[in-house]
Amino acid sequence: MKLSVIFAATALLASTASAVAAEQGEFRLGPRGGPGQIRIQPGTQIGDRTTDALVSERSFGLGATLEYHAPFGLVIEAGLLGTGTTDWFNDTNYSFSQYFGSVGYEIPLGHGFSLTPRVGRTRWKLESDSNWFFDRNDANNPTTRGYENYWEVSAMKRVNERFSLGVSYKENDYDFGRIRSTVFTAMCTL
Repeated sequence: MKLSVIFAATALLASTASAVAAEQGEFRLGPRGGPGQIRIQPGTQIGDRTTDALVSERSFGLGATLEYHAPFGLVIEAGLLGTGTTDWFNDTNYSFSQYFGSVGYEIPLGHGFSLTPRVGRTRWKLESDSNWFFDRNDANNPTTRGYENYWEVSAMKRVNERFSLGVSYKENDYDFGRIRSTVFTAMCTL
């Protein structure tokens, strides 16, 4: 429910702002998704549970991004991404979700290719659940949350006037350990 409200608000904001900003830059909206890794250090407190060994699990994330591209290269981004571990037979599964905002600079490379280094801030939440299929009560899922600065590098290829494909990479430290992700994007100019 919360995710659908965010998508609706983002779409409404983008559609009203795109008409005003046509001469001043462009808005892009699109999904993002891809593989990653969640690495949790031993001794990390997640809710009332403490990890007793290093946890390193593959993950897959899905989310969405809204970007504003200024005519002089500045890129402002806001989005959300949620990941979950993909080791189905492990006794504990982890999910990581984040809302983020970043600022970057788009460097044109020619032939529709560009590179965008970014820095940003994220509000994140890490949950642990040993009964993922049977117990969806959030009160029973140990959780830790916080805020963190991050860096990211994105490469984009403009396919036509309204559509771009890209890939982003980020690997950052958090209070509990490290998250690494490679995210593929399909952006539509509004």
